[in-house]
Amino acid sequence: MKGAILSVVVALGVGFYTLLERKTLSYMQSRKGPNKPGLSGMVQPLSDAIKLFTKEKTNMFYTSTLFALVPVLFMSLIFTTWWFYFCNLTSVYICLGAILLICLSSLSVYGIFFSGWTSNSKYALMGSMRGLAQTISYEVCMSILILIAILSLYTADFASMTLPVGLHNPLLLAMWTICIPAETNRTPFDHAEGESELVSGFNTEYSGGLFSFLFIAEYGSVILMSMITSILFFSSYTLFFYLYMFMFLWLRATEPRMRYDTLMMTAWKTLLALSLCWGLTWV
Repeated sequence: MKGAILSVVVALGVGFYTLLERKTLSYMQSRKGPNKPGLSGMVQPLSDAIKLFTKEKTNMFYTSTLFALVPVLFMSLIFTTWWFYFCNLTSVYICLGAILLICLSSLSVYGIFFSGWTSNSKYALMGSMRGLAQTISYEVCMSILILIAILSLYTADFASMTLPVGLHNPLLLAMWTICIPAETNRTPFDHAEGESELVSGFNTEYSGGLFSFLFIAEYGSVILMSMITSILFFSSYTLFFYLYMFMFLWLRATEPRMRYDTLMMTAWKTLLALSLCWGLTWV
């Protein structure tokens, strides 16, 4: 029951987060954005959901079972990560929360890859392969940064993290801030979607409800990463949770997409070397 309620809350949070994103982008571009449905466009997420879930299904939905299952599994993975941290399933998961985060976040790459691979589209496959390489590259750096934070705090339990590591170790926080947009495939590292090159990337062939599931999974991971950042680096200080959520919107409005070769070189030649050296000196 707790899991079902939490899933609904996360889905609603994603809906209103997208409304905030559209409002932020509109004001940064000197326009109003959604303002017709309800009071100042507050009902826009609901109308978008009704529109998407009532759209006609494509032929791929009926010809490929895996094509239809991948978005559901991808969204279920994000919901599972939320459940582990808020439903108190077992004490083992709570005590090893940071280690569990590394394990679960590494599984998200399968959702991106299989959604492109099962689409039978070259654009979708190229986008999924880009996302696969990018996520694996930054997953290595992110795992090292989490381990450094764990060793600095002497605990892997999120409930016991009371020291603001991000304020005592600003370089660690800076590297983490670079990694999380790449891990969640957000601007300026959104090469898995790359509209100017790949139509819509790994989700090109998806529409209607299945696209909504991918959408919820993507934005649910953004909110989750903002929450993890506030817990891991700022001892659950709520202000930084909202700041990091707004940071993703600010980056999308202001930063151009980084070149793919620069993105990969940043991961393997800069961030990986810095994280390893900093881990050896700090810990």
